[in-house]
Amino acid sequence: MGIYVVSEKTIFLEDLRLEENLCLSQRQEGMGITFPSEKQISRIRRCMEELKIQLRLKEYPKKLGSLERHLAEILRAYSMGCRILILNHIANRYTKEELEKLEYRSKKALEGKVRIMAIGEYDCCACCCTHVQKAGEIGMVKILSAQNYKGGTRLEIVCGMRALADYDEKTENAAAISEMLSVPTGKIAKATEALLKERDELKQIISRMKWEKINNIAEKVGETPKACVFAADFDSKDMVHLADTILDKTGGTAAVFAPAGTGYAFVLMSRTEDMRPMAAEMKEAFGSKGGGKPEAVQGRTEAKEKELKGFFAEKGYVMF
Repeated sequence: MGIYVVSEKTIFLEDLRLEENLCLSQRQEGMGITFPSEKQISRIRRCMEELKIQLRLKEYPKKLGSLERHLAEILRAYSMGCRILILNHIANRYTKEELEKLEYRSKKALEGKVRIMAIGEYDCCACCCTHVQKAGEIGMVKILSAQNYKGGTRLEIVCGMRALADYDEKTENAAAISEMLSVPTGKIAKATEALLKERDELKQIISRMKWEKINNIAEKVGETPKACVFAADFDSKDMVHLADTILDKTGGTAAVFAPAGTGYAFVLMSRTEDMRPMAAEMKEAFGSKGGGKPEAVQGRTEAKEKELKGFFAEKGYVMF
């Protein structure tokens, strides 16, 4: 397996035809055989067919354009059996005639000489920004994400020192997670997966326990038409579920409170009344904040439990 470098400046013997230049790299067998031999020319033409390129083999290199000279260099490497081809700054300002023979991408119509950038068989496009002379100047390349976009793939990448910084950050994070989970860095994914599974199981247990608590409180409330309930360890969804469950039994009105920060979160719900006036009274009395629909209002208040119980007791609510 050989390595061949194609540079912007091509190397040919200008006094020899192109086919003769290409055959110089071919093995010559026997003595007194005409150069180039039919066997050598046949190999060159077969390689041209395999690469699907067209070249004027009988022409002298000095009469060839930049595109043809670069294609000839690539053909020479291929015919020699090289398997690694390095395109070293072959971006060049091709003429209009040469561009017509070349398939490339461009976002707009181009005039005059155009600089073409080619990356193997993957892409060939008109230059629209700064380019390096050698791919090695870019440094390491890290692909952060990929998504389908307009029939292709859009990549998010970082290069050079930014790529190194990204690797460093991920390495530090992996080491921190490894320490927290007490597992080697190579096993943090499985350990995290096990931890998430355990968390989900605990969530289900907690959810069942909360529903049991909701049903128990609703049973205690019974058919009380106006109930005021103080429940610990309930979030906003739990409070709504509790109020709704109570109203399924009573068809009346429920005020549910749960500790939140230095005060209380609350849900006022009814199947028969507009609860917004009640929320307005709480705002006037305690500076409470909240809002919602006529049948359900949610909010927060800094009032104390004793103050709230006294406020709702005056309105005929039974405490639970």
